[in-house]
Amino acid sequence: MALRTYTVYLEGGAAFSLKASRFDVTSEGVFFFDEQNHPLVDTFIDPKSVIAVLPPTPTPEGGSAGFIRA
Repeated sequence: MALRTYTVYLEGGAAFSLKASRFDVTSEGVFFFDEQNHPLVDTFIDPKSVIAVLPPTPTPEGGSAGFIRA
């Protein structure tokens, strides 16, 4: 999978971007993965502080385009 730039929006209005091939949201955190499907080092994000994770465009595979906390 190619790397894409994801924008992560946090509570309080902060936001940052990072490159990853995909991400997973679990009860333990938000995890990003490289092109070989290995977790990126030092990218743990507390799931309670994440408002949304959005890629620049929908995935070519037609999968989930992003995450927005309800």
